[in-house]
Amino acid sequence: MATTKVVYQGNYRFEATQLASGEKFHSDMPTSAGGKGEYQNPADMLGSAVIYCTMTTMAMAAEKRGLSFEGSYAELGNIEENSKQIIITSIEITFHLRAEYDDATRKRLEHFAHNACYVGNTISAEKKFTFIYDVK
Repeated sequence: MATTKVVYQGNYRFEATQLASGEKFHSDMPTSAGGKGEYQNPADMLGSAVIYCTMTTMAMAAEKRGLSFEGSYAELGNIEENSKQIIITSIEITFHLRAEYDDATRKRLEHFAHNACYVGNTISAEKKFTFIYDVK
């Protein structure tokens, strides 16, 4: 059974609809590649998928221990590509997590980020994670 429908809109743009909810999102190519550059490109979407997955696993780990994950966020940095092999070689992500976490919690969350995300575990690109504990 299908979960998402993706329709080409022209000019290297696509509209995806999550079929269960009807929610829509779009992708686009940068202007340097002939797109309008108004939405995330597929490489950025892959990086965002890694963020969604790692943040979800860390939130689950924190909240199962009665800790708040509220306000935590991540920023997608550089995505390196090898144009000869047509692959993404690395994805940089900076995680901003709650300042009050003790050392044991920090180690646990970082372990989950590196090891408990299906998306991150599936792709071969190097994941360059930075963890900053600055969320109040």
